[in-house]
Amino acid sequence: MAILHRHYWQKKPLHFRDEIRYSFISYALIPSSIFTVLIISLSFVLWNMNISGKARRENREIALVLEKTLTEYAACAENPFPVTVADMMRDKNALATAYSALKEFTARQEINANFAIIDPDFSVVMQGSPDPMFKIPEYQIRFSWGLLGRLQKRPGHTLIEISADYTTSGLNEILVGRALDDENSGIDGYIVFSIAAKDVMRQLLTISTPFIITDRYGRVFTSTSQYYVDQFGCISYGYSQDGKQNMTNSRTAVFSSPAFEGTLSVYTILDISQLRTAMVTIVGTTSAFLVLLIVGMVISASKIASQKSETIDQLVTAFRDVEAGILDNRICIDTNVEFHTIADAYNKMLDDINLLIEEKKREEKEKFLSELKQLEMQFNPHFLYNTLENIKYMVKLDPSAAQQTIVCLSEVLRYSIDTKVSHVYLEDDIKYIENYLFILKARFSRKFSFGIDISDSARKALVPKLIVQPMIENSVKYGFDQQGCLDVRITVRIIEDRTVITVTDNGIGMEEQDLADIQELLRTKYNDTTHLGLYNVHRRIRLLYGDRYGVDIQSKRGYGTTVRVELPFRTGSDGTDSAC
Repeated sequence: MAILHRHYWQKKPLHFRDEIRYSFISYALIPSSIFTVLIISLSFVLWNMNISGKARRENREIALVLEKTLTEYAACAENPFPVTVADMMRDKNALATAYSALKEFTARQEINANFAIIDPDFSVVMQGSPDPMFKIPEYQIRFSWGLLGRLQKRPGHTLIEISADYTTSGLNEILVGRALDDENSGIDGYIVFSIAAKDVMRQLLTISTPFIITDRYGRVFTSTSQYYVDQFGCISYGYSQDGKQNMTNSRTAVFSSPAFEGTLSVYTILDISQLRTAMVTIVGTTSAFLVLLIVGMVISASKIASQKSETIDQLVTAFRDVEAGILDNRICIDTNVEFHTIADAYNKMLDDINLLIEEKKREEKEKFLSELKQLEMQFNPHFLYNTLENIKYMVKLDPSAAQQTIVCLSEVLRYSIDTKVSHVYLEDDIKYIENYLFILKARFSRKFSFGIDISDSARKALVPKLIVQPMIENSVKYGFDQQGCLDVRITVRIIEDRTVITVTDNGIGMEEQDLADIQELLRTKYNDTTHLGLYNVHRRIRLLYGDRYGVDIQSKRGYGTTVRVELPFRTGSDGTDSAC
């Protein structure tokens, strides 16, 4: 709702309808929305405090009990009694002394534990329970597995694990073990305290919140309900924390804390479904009230505003049509003199705009056709002067060749000045190019050679007239040196939906600066240089087909020049039908 308020405040609408609606929203809807948000926020805070306080407190209490108990047993395992296991095996008095000391120690603890003394060969020397509760698993003699195997590998370290392998009950127990060192013989034996789940549960009878105790790998030591334990004896996935301190799902709030340096983890689980139901009821009721209030305010505001501002809405719609480019929707308003004057002015504005658009279109079309014709009719006068000069000498030296050159020149001129058509078939334009190439051949003789390679599918491609000649002019201009020869190759292919014309020569190529100047010129829309041929071709293609097509030139000094022209592949008398 705050966002809605800011929206209206920032736009500052000047229309009468919006001013009325803004007043309703400002003085009725926004205060109600703020009140609703406060109620929901307060409900959430109270809910969070209620579900988290007790669960966190009891979680810490369980963790402290475990921390204290394991610390006491770990300290005892480091210095259990003054005699060695070997002494106990030889002397019954030493055995009785050790038994009494351990029994008195376990009796003083808040949580009682069974204890066992094991010799280096994994045989039980004594245990605290009158019943043989502690056992050595069968695999222990053959393999260095389990707690005793790990103690054997890490003498001098106290290990704490959860395991059911060392008890006849088959239930998980917390095992606190240590390898007893002998200065002379190495490992003298092992001491193991086993804490049963029932003893821990007896100490935690005052805890009312359901809880789970696991090791660092998620194996469950004890739980107030098997609902939280999966088929593998681990904590169910939905209640594991992955290092988080608390987690809430649709039914429960879970809190966790580590015990004894992360060896064990304590989870307390609080059923929040009833609290959530109450909160959902409060939020739902409040939201329903708010929705009804919003709907009522919006309907009332819209109805009143519409009744008071129908004429203004009609004007707004008309101006939006103009903004969208719709210029043929005239309006008729007969409510009062003022609005009638506005409507007449709007209609006159539409007439003026439409007239200006038509004049602009006509001017743009005339400008386009004028520029296109100018580009088509530009012809290099130096070629004509040079050809006539050659004919003058050929008349004396080779009248037959002079006559043929004159015929070719007349065909070239006739084709060039014909303004009736702007598009021709490629094969027709190539016939003109052959006459043009013949004249160049007559001029340069053995220093000039050429080749034309056109695929059959490209012969009927429609192209702008005189599209290839400027490319050949460029090769002649930049390809000849004083003593060398020039070979020009014209290739035309249809690649996908494009006609690709390539003119390649083996001339001396261009200097880097000359090439850069021409490439930069092709990227501009205006040409005030003497480079006319390639620019005219490029500009014509852009005017006719758009910026996706045009001329590309690549050249390197000493390696020749390649000019590539791309234009859409089209066939048909009007040059608009695609052959693809």
